[in-house]
Amino acid sequence: MAILDLTEVETHHYFGDLQKTIQQHHEHGEIDVPFEDADPDDIIVYRKDIWLNPEPTDTKPPLLDQFCEYVSNPLDTLAEILGDGPDPRDSLPDYKIEAVSDIHYLHSDGLSRQEHWNDQPLDREPDARLELTAVDIDEFDSVQTFLASHLVNQVRDCFIEMGVEPPEPFQVQGLGKHDSMVKQQLMPMYDRYFQAGTPITTWDPASK
Repeated sequence: MAILDLTEVETHHYFGDLQKTIQQHHEHGEIDVPFEDADPDDIIVYRKDIWLNPEPTDTKPPLLDQFCEYVSNPLDTLAEILGDGPDPRDSLPDYKIEAVSDIHYLHSDGLSRQEHWNDQPLDREPDARLELTAVDIDEFDSVQTFLASHLVNQVRDCFIEMGVEPPEPFQVQGLGKHDSMVKQQLMPMYDRYFQAGTPITTWDPASK
């Protein structure tokens, strides 16, 4: 919700460089990456780390439990979430973006893989990491929705890789973690959760 609550100005401040980079790659086939042998048709993942304040791991009870209590669809608007019920912001922590990193890069030509990490603005581990490829951002209602949906998909991937069925709000399809996508492409135990519109046989990988 920290991303969904951002204004257009705030979104541009934190993520404008990432949006521009993805759009240039997707729309014009233009890439500016720190790999001499990279081709626009190769796999290029654009990463950006996010730090929140307060730290989500300090929340009691766990933030995921609190979130699922109120939200059936993580991308619902605030009005849809509220309905006639209480405002969940009264009980959920008020998270704000404390810092974001510059863009980090992953490149793969299908045979090899190389990564480039830039300096981090904070000394602690990030609370979230965007891992995005050159997709059509205009297919989403807003940049905020695009980024939030990607993070929702990452939560889904975490449950799937633990062999646990994701909570219902996270039973959604779309691009999540890059390494999870690779596993879903190569390993028959997984459906292609990363691919929107692909039939899903089960959300419980342990049942396969």
